[in-house]
This record gives sequence, structure tokens and C-alpha cells, in this order.
Amino acid sequence: MNNKKLIPLEGNFMENKKLYDGVWGFFQMNSYKDKEGNTIVYKTKDTTPTGIFNSIKRIVEYKNGKPKYNISLSTVKRNIDLYKRLGLIWEGKTTDLYGNEVDCYFLQNDFKYYELIPYDTLRFLLNSTNGVVIKIYVYLLNKYKWKGNGYQFTKKELGECVGYTNNKNTNTMIDDILLNLKNNGLINWVEYWDTTKDGKPTPKHKLTFVGTTVKGMEKVVEREKEFKF
Repeated sequence: MNNKKLIPLEGNFMENKKLYDGVWGFFQMNSYKDKEGNTIVYKTKDTTPTGIFNSIKRIVEYKNGKPKYNISLSTVKRNIDLYKRLGLIWEGKTTDLYGNEVDCYFLQNDFKYYELIPYDTLRFLLNSTNGVVIKIYVYLLNKYKWKGNGYQFTKKELGECVGYTNNKNTNTMIDDILLNLKNNGLINWVEYWDTTKDGKPTPKHKLTFVGTTVKGMEKVVEREKEFKF
């Protein structure tokens, strides 16, 4: 769990609805440092759009005959192109920690605003969630770290932070994401009603906990150690 991966919090990543956070997560999970401290992904691993698609499509779990989240090879290709245009990912050569000159993808790692989450937590979110769950999770993690217990937020705020307007479908999406994160032990909150400046009642949420370890994951690690021969 000491191996932590970087998720940006800046607008060109968070608020762009076309940027699928699973593509960034895949690159992060397969990333290393080179001799200069750059974050790289070896091209010798299958980081072609097809290879990335084959890894990310594990997220597409079918429920009642319908996929939970639709992702296609063309979506992955468009995402890689978009990441490149935004300067978040680029290709080149470098010298790795073993002294080998290698072809690689470089990942931007000098963000002003970001969060680091454990590799195992990122892997879990990639394998078991969809859409913008990673973005919303790191947003709440950051608020909890800097604002502390009791940070107040609305579903409108969460929707806007990932580029969605506050409509019925967005509210339902946010509800599902919050419940998912809560059920997996990553966040907790209480709901309450507040009033706006003009006296109208409005529903709000108050954070009571945000963690970085998935519920049950520590027990899995313990069992793996126990049965290691």
C-alpha cells in the first residue's frame, strides 16, 4: 500500500467530460520512475490503444444483460489522443533505473493540485466502478484532507466539478457514486437540510470520513500472507 499513484485535481482533467479517468488510471497503475524522476510507462508493455482497451474493458460488467458502463476501443483511442493534446501524456525515449534506453509514454507529474492514492485502491476502483468515480473520490479526499471533518457539499457541486450540470440524471449518478464509495468504506457522510440566502430549503451533505483503504482489503492482504509458502 506504500506504492501510491497520482490523480490530478486540475480543471483540464477533472472538468473535461470526454476524459475517461480509467485511461489515466491504467497508465498510472503501470507507471514507473526513470533516472530523471519522470513518470513513465514502458511501451514494451501493451500500452497500445488495443492493449489498454483489453485491460480497461474488465470494468464493463454486465448486469441484467446490459453493460454498467459502455467503453469501446474508439473511446480509448480518442482519450489517448486527447490526453496527448492536453499535454498530460506524450511519447519519447528515456533511460530507466536499470540504465536501459527505452521507448515509453511520459505522464505529467508536476501538477499543482493532485492527490496520491494507494495502488490497491486505484486498482479496485478501476476494476469495480465506472464513469467518473475516481474523479469524485479524489475530489472528496482532497476536501476532507484540507477542510476536515464536516465539509459540506451538494450533488450540484460534485456534478460541476466533473463537468456535469445539475439535472435529474446527474443527481442520480452522484447518488449512485456516493453510495458505492460509502459501501466500500472509502467515504461516509450525513444528509441534512439547509436554507439558501433567499430562505429556500436545500439538501446538503456533510463529510464525516474519507479514507484510502477499501473495506475488506486489509483482510485480503492478511490472507495472502497467511497462505504464502
